[in-house]
Amino acid sequence: MQDIRTGLRSWRLALHWAWMDTKLKYRRSVIGPLWITISVGATILGMGVVFSTLWGTTLGDFLPYICTGMITWGLITGLINEGAVVFINSENLLTQINLSATTCVLRMVFRQFIIFMHNILIFLLVVLVFGVDLSSATPLAALGLLLYLVTGIWFGILFGMICARFRDVPQVLTNLVQLTFFITPIFWKPEMLGERVFITTYNPLFHFLEIVRQPLLGHYPSAANWGVVAAVTVLGIITTWLFHRHFFKRLKYWL
Repeated sequence: MQDIRTGLRSWRLALHWAWMDTKLKYRRSVIGPLWITISVGATILGMGVVFSTLWGTTLGDFLPYICTGMITWGLITGLINEGAVVFINSENLLTQINLSATTCVLRMVFRQFIIFMHNILIFLLVVLVFGVDLSSATPLAALGLLLYLVTGIWFGILFGMICARFRDVPQVLTNLVQLTFFITPIFWKPEMLGERVFITTYNPLFHFLEIVRQPLLGHYPSAANWGVVAAVTVLGIITTWLFHRHFFKRLKYWL
């Protein structure tokens, strides 16, 4: 637990580090990280126009749905893809200085949340232009994001170690995420599947998506959404604790 405690206590360092990562990536750029927002916004607008036409809905009804889906999915996939290689990317730091590995995980998680906060500006613009019926359910999005934070930490620790040991696993995860993108209702709705709606029911990423998207749209996530997310989070924390306890001392040798 020493490494985890040290890492959690140094959250300010990790947050500052994540902010500097974001700034340095766009150094000498006039609008900096807002290029991320512009890119995502253009994708959302293009997909909104196309799929609202295909599904026979109005842009005003469909764009908020696809907007919240895309920006939330971006955070989820960022935590998965970056979490898988968090220790591999931090190899020089972990092998040359006495740095907590958990600090590197927090740095990665905070960086993904900074990108998400930039992208949420797109949703605010959609709210102003098209209007979204916000309600008392909207603050629940903060609880969903808190669960994302916890999940990002345990996922980064667990799969960061696994991927450091087995270097093919990041490629497997990347391909699985790409496949899951098409079977997760981001730019289509679950009821469109008809009798095959079970595809979303047994997709844990769908439930993670819903606990943030539904509140942003003014709706309450279902009990099943919260239940699946809570179960995955608890199971993930327990698994991470057991794996961390037995294999953490080997991490630097794997790097």
